[in-house]
Amino acid sequence: QEATVYETYEGIKSAFNVILETMQRGEEYRVFVFNPHLEEERVIRFLKNYHKKRHEKGIRIKLIAHENYRTAVKKYHIYSGMTFRYTSLKLPVGIFIFKGYVMTVIWTEKPTAFVIKSRKNYEYYKEFFDEIWKTAKS
Repeated sequence: QEATVYETYEGIKSAFNVILETMQRGEEYRVFVFNPHLEEERVIRFLKNYHKKRHEKGIRIKLIAHENYRTAVKKYHIYSGMTFRYTSLKLPVGIFIFKGYVMTVIWTEKPTAFVIKSRKNYEYYKEFFDEIWKTAKS
């Protein structure tokens, strides 16, 4: 088990590269969307660039967002290889669950990503996500 903290915008890019380096073509990961920041220009720009690389690599994503952010998602964040569902539940946000890792991203003036490599932690978060997925709406 190990944990790494990435700070600043450049650090966030490095943290997201962990996903791209870890995942293989055809694999899928899970995300609890960082709802309050979906309409920020720097987030839109960052995710557009990231999802281009993700799509080229052939990695798919399941995402859950709070239903209040459905409009922002549809306006700014629809990319190939994504499946969205919405819920009214208050959930943790900015959580990326992928292949033995859980990454938490916090968008502030100094963006930070906490990347935890732990098979057990990954399994707990994956199970939690999958339970919410069953009741979330398309």
